[in-house]
Amino acid sequence: MDPNPLSGHTQRLLSLTGYGAGDWLLAIPLFPSLRLAPPHYAIALAFRLGLPFPAPRVCNCAQQVAIPDPRLPNHLLRCGTGHGRTDTHNALRDECVRMGRDAQLIVTKETAMYNPVDGKTADLAIRDRDLGAVWICDVTVTDPVSTRDPLARKGRGYMAREQADKKIDDYRHRAAYVGFFPLAVETYGCPCAEVPTFLKLLAHTAARRLFNADPSSYQAAKLLSQFRQRWSHPPAGSSPHLPREGE
Repeated sequence: MDPNPLSGHTQRLLSLTGYGAGDWLLAIPLFPSLRLAPPHYAIALAFRLGLPFPAPRVCNCAQQVAIPDPRLPNHLLRCGTGHGRTDTHNALRDECVRMGRDAQLIVTKETAMYNPVDGKTADLAIRDRDLGAVWICDVTVTDPVSTRDPLARKGRGYMAREQADKKIDDYRHRAAYVGFFPLAVETYGCPCAEVPTFLKLLAHTAARRLFNADPSSYQAAKLLSQFRQRWSHPPAGSSPHLPREGE
């Protein structure tokens, strides 16, 4: 690990140690803009293996980052002009929509707040008609290298937790009287604590509605495993079928 406790390498390594954090390496892109071109692989492998970098490159934002320079991959992950974080956000949001509908829940994207104080919308609103429950969800993709906070080196997922706390504070009044899930995830894959809680809720609901099974059943466990994989490894095109009874 990098001897400098405030360096980006520390936050990056912490974020990569989470369960399933590396699943993005095997992910199937939902659309062409998420695919890695050959130059991306060349830079990534050179950076990982310590090999010389190719010629200097210019980002879409017109900023040229000197090579060799470890700031280049960090810049490409964080730069808003390349839309990498936006595409990841949209892919995760859309996969949450598919998972919710597979669980036979009513899911609406970009929904207005129940208590709109500033005209903003939420990424998702999920309703369970049987329980009369409503949950508001907001997906956030953050970068663990962008902070210089010394606390970031003390625990994995610090940036995801920080962004989740900000969302909770931001939506406290907008989403009053309903449940709220801040679905924050770091660019290297580490999610906040609310993500597994949200996936458990979907799995237990799907088990109840599809199989009339309780949360401790085999069906619920199998659904939870599938939802975890789909969160970190979104399928291309339509979602895979949920397991049928007896499978």
